[in-house]
Amino acid sequence: MMSLEKTNNKIFRIISLLIIVSSLFIISSMKIFADGSNIIKDDNFEYTVLDENSVALTSALDEDSLVNKDIIIPSEVQGKKVVQIGQSAFYACDLKSVTIPDTVTEIKDKAFSRCTFLQYIKLPNSIKTLGKSTFSACTSLKEIDLPDFITSIPESLFSSCSSLESIEIPEGVTSIGNLAFANCYNLKEITIPKTITEIAPPVYTKLVFNRCTSLNTIKGYKGTYARTLSRELGCKFIALDASEDDKEFEIKFDADNGSDIVTQPVYKDEILNYTPENITKKGYTFVGWYEDTDNITTEYKNNQTYTKDITYKAKWAHVEGLGAQVKVDKTGIRFGTKLYNDGDEILEKGTVMIPTKLIDTMTQWNITLDTENAAKSIGKVNYEVNKDENYVVYLGTLINIPESQRDTYIRASSYVRYKDKSGNEYIVYAFNKEASINSLLESSN
Repeated sequence: MMSLEKTNNKIFRIISLLIIVSSLFIISSMKIFADGSNIIKDDNFEYTVLDENSVALTSALDEDSLVNKDIIIPSEVQGKKVVQIGQSAFYACDLKSVTIPDTVTEIKDKAFSRCTFLQYIKLPNSIKTLGKSTFSACTSLKEIDLPDFITSIPESLFSSCSSLESIEIPEGVTSIGNLAFANCYNLKEITIPKTITEIAPPVYTKLVFNRCTSLNTIKGYKGTYARTLSRELGCKFIALDASEDDKEFEIKFDADNGSDIVTQPVYKDEILNYTPENITKKGYTFVGWYEDTDNITTEYKNNQTYTKDITYKAKWAHVEGLGAQVKVDKTGIRFGTKLYNDGDEILEKGTVMIPTKLIDTMTQWNITLDTENAAKSIGKVNYEVNKDENYVVYLGTLINIPESQRDTYIRASSYVRYKDKSGNEYIVYAFNKEASINSLLESSN
């Protein structure tokens, strides 16, 4: 009985001792982090302890000692792996080159920003994430190999890297952030992977490559966003999957308004993803792009394939909206249209209008005959006939406006129904600018 009691007491003392030791260890650990001992200083670098196994390099202790130097970041410090380069860790340091170990998985925002002497940096494939502006304003950096497993090019990553000449974005990257390559004046060539499908909206594309004045070549794969990007930026496209026997066809767009013909090359069976820019011609309304302007069934459609050279020509209707005509006593308005009889057969002409408050401006900006609740008036009576120049001016139905409703905004379109030389009917709309009735009345003063 006594022996059992002694054994139990011994076990109790051992357990108590273990509890005390564990408590002291926990208290000691808490004290270390409380008094700032989670900072490690070693060989001119400062590190922050992330956990018991890893640290982040957060700054250089003596930046002057790094001027024009080649530095190698260690993979381990005091038994802990270096897994991260912290935010602004080397900001504005004048180092010459950097080798990063394959223990690092992340580089934070601005880590090497404004390192103007930096000419070379080795990025291991262990890196999965790069922060915003990581290499921005590294003005001596001419080339860099990006890690294979990153999935995005963050905002301003290489902005103002004015010596950067080429860059290959690895397969797997799906997005490019705003201003990523802005002000890279000497960037001549960029390779875009299949995994990038768009940079939207289109204005965003211009900002990504803002002031890349030397960019002239986009490399990528046929039928991918790389080809589309080359068209948007006006760059030469090199297809990485093209063979010597592959032929490029020329798809041309002739605006017939004095501007240059635009040529878009496309390989056989490659989808042409191209939207021509908006064009204008004084006194005319644009109808569309056609291989044969006498047959509207030959209209250009986006995302088609080609097996021959084709020239699409702009088709114009000689019609223009003249805007609002105000009644002499300013109690009403109507819209005028100038129409020339020098093209396809005119079947019907008129005006369609509607108060803006009756339409969903998010989904429908222009007014057509199909617009619900729109008022249509057929132009049966010509206000002016000019036989020498072969045009007529017709007016829509007069709208009498009570004074209480003159703050109402209104939209209107002139329309002409035509028949082309192949017997196809189509409608052309000449849109008038949206305006309040008051402003239309006042503009007649």
